[in-house]
Amino acid sequence: MMKFLRFAVLVFVGSPLLRAAEPFDLGQDLAYLRVHALADEQTVIGNLTRTGKPLVLDLRYATANDESLATFRSMLANRLAGATLFILVSPATPPALATTVAGELTLGPVGTLPAPK
Repeated sequence: MMKFLRFAVLVFVGSPLLRAAEPFDLGQDLAYLRVHALADEQTVIGNLTRTGKPLVLDLRYATANDESLATFRSMLANRLAGATLFILVSPATPPALATTVAGELTLGPVGTLPAPK
């Protein structure tokens, strides 16, 4: 039983969905990135937004500070024209971050700010 539990923990911890700094390939050239702390993942986000490939950016539970928000705004403004970006939001998305992505294509439950489009 302990060997199985140890294996299960290693598989779970090693899951690509749990590695915050690595995008997960959803297929058909669509990447997914779950952001835990915007400040820690700016390089990855910047690289992904410059590729022009479609991206799902999960900001549902992300944290952000003033500096990381300013950098993120710049990344959004400078991404390749026509690059599809889906941003996942939730009621747990910090208000300052929600304001930053208000003009983007957001997906989330009813009652989320910004309102999902």
